[in-house]
Amino acid sequence: MTPFITTELQKELLDEVARFTREEMARFELIDAFDREAWDAMAGFGLVGLPFPGEYEGGGADLTTTVLALETFARCGGSLSLALSLGASAILCGIPILNLGSREQKEKFLPGLASGRTIGGFGLTEPDSGSDAAALRTRAVRSGDGYLLNGTKMFITNGPIGDLFVVLALTDPEKGREGITAFLVEKDMAGFSSGRPLNKMGHRGSPTSELIFQDCFVPETNILGEVGRGYLDVAFHTLEWERTCLLGPGAGLCELLLERCVAYSRSRVQFGRPIAEFGAVKQMLGRMRAMSEAGKALWRRVAWMKDHGVPAVAQASTAKLVMSEDCLRVADDAVQIHGGYGYIKEYPVEQAYRDVKLYTLGGGTTQIQLKILSDAALRDSRAGGCPSRIDVSSPFLQALVGRSSLERLEEFRRYCSRELGPEQRTSFVPGASDLDRRLTVLKEGDFWAASEDVHQSRSLVRCMFLDELAVADPWLASAAIATVLEPGQHVPTVAVGLDDTRAAPAPGSIDSLEARQIGHDEYRLSGTLPRLLNLPWVDTVMVTATTGENGETRLFSVQIGGPGVRIALPGAWPSVDGLLGGELCLDEAPATVLGTGDEGPWLGEMLLVQHRLRIASVACGVAASCLEKALQLQGGLRDKPEPPRLQEEVFPLAELLAELDTARLLVLKSAQMLDRDDRGCRVLAAAARLRAVNTARRSAEVLVLLAGRKSSASGTRHGLHRTAVAMALALAGGTDEGLRDLLARISLGDA
Repeated sequence: MTPFITTELQKELLDEVARFTREEMARFELIDAFDREAWDAMAGFGLVGLPFPGEYEGGGADLTTTVLALETFARCGGSLSLALSLGASAILCGIPILNLGSREQKEKFLPGLASGRTIGGFGLTEPDSGSDAAALRTRAVRSGDGYLLNGTKMFITNGPIGDLFVVLALTDPEKGREGITAFLVEKDMAGFSSGRPLNKMGHRGSPTSELIFQDCFVPETNILGEVGRGYLDVAFHTLEWERTCLLGPGAGLCELLLERCVAYSRSRVQFGRPIAEFGAVKQMLGRMRAMSEAGKALWRRVAWMKDHGVPAVAQASTAKLVMSEDCLRVADDAVQIHGGYGYIKEYPVEQAYRDVKLYTLGGGTTQIQLKILSDAALRDSRAGGCPSRIDVSSPFLQALVGRSSLERLEEFRRYCSRELGPEQRTSFVPGASDLDRRLTVLKEGDFWAASEDVHQSRSLVRCMFLDELAVADPWLASAAIATVLEPGQHVPTVAVGLDDTRAAPAPGSIDSLEARQIGHDEYRLSGTLPRLLNLPWVDTVMVTATTGENGETRLFSVQIGGPGVRIALPGAWPSVDGLLGGELCLDEAPATVLGTGDEGPWLGEMLLVQHRLRIASVACGVAASCLEKALQLQGGLRDKPEPPRLQEEVFPLAELLAELDTARLLVLKSAQMLDRDDRGCRVLAAAARLRAVNTARRSAEVLVLLAGRKSSASGTRHGLHRTAVAMALALAGGTDEGLRDLLARISLGDA
């Protein structure tokens, strides 16, 4: 299955889930205690049994389809508490049995779990071992043909109502995590009881309690998997599923909160107009939309990897880290938009604000995800790897763009390392001749031909090549942003005048361009476009302008050197690390309209999407370069025992690696949509541009500060150079404020 693509069968199922949720489950959204009627309705519909095979009364769905259904359930107003209980029963309890249980265990337990007759749970956390899960103290001592369990589990979802629990206990304390075994504990077993329901902040409709074991006898037939493999097989395997399924409803909630904020901001009138018209509210709506799109891309990658048997430890941690924090911000913005009404229980946003906090705690806290990513990054960096680079061996990317494209990318990486790096510049500001020489080197490297090789994934491949180029030479990659090339062209000949989102017309913005029609296909353009790259080299500029009384946007080409065309090269531009450009001034300049009929406006939008994706791709490469250098500077820190300041210094890098990974996913998903002529790509392109450029700026800043502490002159110079490039990228493709405004207007239906 191609990543990110929803099949027709999945769409049919999601339509049914949406109908069922709105008609049958919406009244349970704000439940404050577990509701068996609601649970039975979910089970009867088939939602509880989705991931189980038909032979066990299940729906036979894969992980992607299951989480899509949970996302839809939450988006249509389904209770997050019920979704949490479903995840604990079907995913945390049922999936380990499905994948690791014996045939007898599957036949005994799975039909009940799939039908909802049995409610399951997962017992790992203890009062004294939360994040350090392997330090559990519950003991299992051999007794006859089974084991006696003693100990206590804490914060167990479905504890008060559960019938069956996967419980981890020490069978050989001397072996540490290799001495942990998983047991299937049934509620009627002697010596087993659950504590009182805990009075929680959120998800109050999903009961949580302690599990107490006092000489609880569990027969040997209820061992799940192998003795001593409970942590390494069951827990690790289950946590990846948990981190994916926990966040599917979170992604749906973000969409629901945005939808409700749009409706509320339209109806709420202050100072004589709807608050949706105020810029501050639009900024929050735009941020909510961008984060919502990122979350969906993150969990779908993990689900695809799990469905195809690909390990996804780092990817699951990245999704958990980014999505949980983003959900918090989205819920916070939702309450803020609702004002005082968002603070009272009659409005669902109040409960959402309490519920989403769990996402930063359950399945491993935010800090645990940072530790997982930090350890992996330092380990890879010390081994000579580049954890911030595109992983050309990734099965996910192979499915997305094809093995041959990744092989070409790997060839191009070696070429860049040989011809373009390490940097040869001796001054902070490379001159035009230096950049021109590098363009010639790039031509000889056949970069453009390589990036045009796969026509069905043309935008995808181009973005990855620009990302890789920016790691080696951000100046050259930035010059390539504004280039529109056809197969066979090897030098930049076209600049793209798309440096605004048309969100707020102002002098010098795209909306200030006027197109006057003088004939059937003849136009004259007037106005000024700032910040155009490559102007010293180009002979053609592509721009968008508004035409006619209906304000239709069309795409035009203008010949440099023609009548009414003047180029201004302000002195500030060459100071931005050799990025040569300037202002284009048009005064009744002859222009050729591109595209006819309905195609014309979409061509302009498509070019704008391409432009933003290229900016985002280069920003990803800039961030990758900074993080690669920072990890090299940190390489000597990791000794045994762990240095006391390691987490303070490495966690920011791990967070930025997760942000970079997220930005790349948004670029890839948007480029895939563009290649398929899916017009929804403009939302993802704007979200990608926002996240990528901000990640580049933050990565350069972190590198400069780290290099200063390490007294690394090369690191400081590296970071300062890329800070300048990142700041230049922040002025391209629209400002952050303009992009958030655009996303808000799209969400409001105004764009």
